[in-house]
Amino acid sequence: MKILFVYDEIRLDIPGFTGYYQEGLASLSACARQAGHETELLHLTRPIPREEFVAELERRSFDAIGFSSLTPTFPDVRRLVPFARERFPATPILYGVHPTLDPESSIQVPGVNGVCVGEGEEALVEVLDRMQTDRDWSDVRNFWVRRGEDVVRNPTRPLVTDLDSLPLPDIELFDFPNLFSSREKMAMLTASRGCPYKCTYCSNHAQQQQYPNKGDYVRFKSVDRTIAEARQRIHARADVEIRYLDFSDDILPLRRSWFSEFAERFPKEVGAPFQCNVLLSLLNDQSVRELKQAGCGLLVFGLESGSERMRDLMKRPPVTNQQIVHLAGLLHQHDLHIGTYNMVGLPTETTEEMLETIKLNATIHPNKMNVFFFQPYPNTDIHRMSVEMGLYHPSRDLYNNWRTGPVLDKGTVSPEQIIFLHRFFKPLVRAYRIGRRGTRAFDSTFDRILERVFFAHPSRMELCTRAWDRFHATAKFLYVKAVLPFWSRRKRELSDHLDVTNPQAPAWRRMVRRGRRFATLAWRHGPQFLRYATPRKIANLALAQWQMLTRATRVRGYPFEVIVDPNNYCNLRCPLCPTGQHVNERNYGEMPFSRYEKLLDELAPYLFKVRFYNWGEPLLHKSIHDMIAAAHRRRVSTEISSNLSHNWTTEDADKLIRSGLDRLIVSLDGASPETYRVYRVGGDFEKVTRNACLPTARRRSGSGRPRSRSSSS
Repeated sequence: MKILFVYDEIRLDIPGFTGYYQEGLASLSACARQAGHETELLHLTRPIPREEFVAELERRSFDAIGFSSLTPTFPDVRRLVPFARERFPATPILYGVHPTLDPESSIQVPGVNGVCVGEGEEALVEVLDRMQTDRDWSDVRNFWVRRGEDVVRNPTRPLVTDLDSLPLPDIELFDFPNLFSSREKMAMLTASRGCPYKCTYCSNHAQQQQYPNKGDYVRFKSVDRTIAEARQRIHARADVEIRYLDFSDDILPLRRSWFSEFAERFPKEVGAPFQCNVLLSLLNDQSVRELKQAGCGLLVFGLESGSERMRDLMKRPPVTNQQIVHLAGLLHQHDLHIGTYNMVGLPTETTEEMLETIKLNATIHPNKMNVFFFQPYPNTDIHRMSVEMGLYHPSRDLYNNWRTGPVLDKGTVSPEQIIFLHRFFKPLVRAYRIGRRGTRAFDSTFDRILERVFFAHPSRMELCTRAWDRFHATAKFLYVKAVLPFWSRRKRELSDHLDVTNPQAPAWRRMVRRGRRFATLAWRHGPQFLRYATPRKIANLALAQWQMLTRATRVRGYPFEVIVDPNNYCNLRCPLCPTGQHVNERNYGEMPFSRYEKLLDELAPYLFKVRFYNWGEPLLHKSIHDMIAAAHRRRVSTEISSNLSHNWTTEDADKLIRSGLDRLIVSLDGASPETYRVYRVGGDFEKVTRNACLPTARRRSGSGRPRSRSSSS
């Protein structure tokens, strides 16, 4: 028996969208294949006309069709099912995911034979087994089945409590190399199912009511199983490079004992950075340290609204704005990036409350902000409230994504204001953040400006919104069509280097490559360049670049960047380093400060940067802070690369910051003590990680430097 899954995942807001991995379908396919059935996927990521859809079906062989979609794309499934029924009148057509929330409207779709209510692994296998042997399947639990004009509403079976008993998801069901997430070098997975909270806008509380064992709604896979799935995603295909994992669980660190074990084992056995969803009120200093230890690079939490009244209306877990600011600061202290989920256009929400959401984001400094229009999912508490208040008619279809527009009919705020605040949410966050640096009264002043310039003029807001939408659509199109198809940065830099230095390459190609390489450097080092640039330095740099381009045999001008080796000895014995292995025949020593100052006096008017590293460990030099300060006084950028595996104190960190160092590179070469010791012989991993936090910690006292990064082999 072969079933064709038709997954409707249309996203009109993302040009070139090729779809994301969906674990529910992968799990259904794995269970069906384990039972001896065959599966195939037709992944729809853009609107498809009738003729093309029918042609796609005709190119495939199958015995049953299983449509799958989330609630926003239900209208498109309702459009496509009759096309499939017309062309294949005898083929059973099933439908799942959205019917769990709204089975009544789903079973009424013309052409649908049955809809799956709840999790479908066991139910689908039972249906396929019966279809294969021509047995009646109208009494299979979890399915509502249409029989003529009648509908058989079967009860829902208990939830599968042991998620480890299910086979590993069938990721081969998807075109893995062409998934949108794979193109971003990211893979998605889950370690759990369900959420214990009853937020009125979320579908979890409505789904939980479908099952007889409601108390088992929240279930976790074992850490062994989670690690196995993470490895599966990373090594799924030899032609797909996965660098990052996205745990799509509602709350990954929900169970502390489970997460403590996960945090200890995951970096050792997988070692890939990841992002996950968290609940701020569950975080404390220990859980934040464990998130950092596990390799979490981005924590995303549902802020939803900056108004405590609105969060109470949504039955969010109780947390005040002051607590949110404190917990966000705790995450920043541990150098964890944070993201927020935000909604606008909620029932009874006012303009002032939407601005509170923007201002709270400006206060907590998230690295990523997701902004959505409110959409009332069927049979949720807030859906019933919206209908009772006359704000939403249940027959109205939702938009196919969360960024199109507001759906409430008679809200307290005009649609123009809601759309304006949605489109300009992120720019307004930045405006509040920057404005607060100048005056404490900025918020009230800026609020009055928004009211007088925009909110009082709907046509003006509409004009700005249209202009922003066109700009945003163009930028996204260029990103998807021009940026993503390019090689990775390393390959591009290698290609640039080969074309620039190859005398046989055409002159125009060398000029284009050099220009693109210069643009990349300008993007990375532009702010630093502007801080230290002078007319003389710029002229000298232009002269040097021109001589390199024309391959001049006589060099004019001065160096614009130099490497200064303060000393040629080191405290480690790295096996591939001549210094560490003591194979250099020269004597070990330090550069005298007087000689360094003489060099600096001659070159400083032309220099942009001094790199203090080459053969030795620069922080062992007794005058290194004075050398950095001397360059800083002469408006020259400084950079150090250090192993940091020595007795470094907070006083040393303070000296480094006061000296004016611009960049600190930490040579780590290992993500765990075991791998670190393989190469960094004589080093102490714990000492390095502790010392690496000192500049960051001291920098928070007010200095923006040094910026730090790690390097590895």
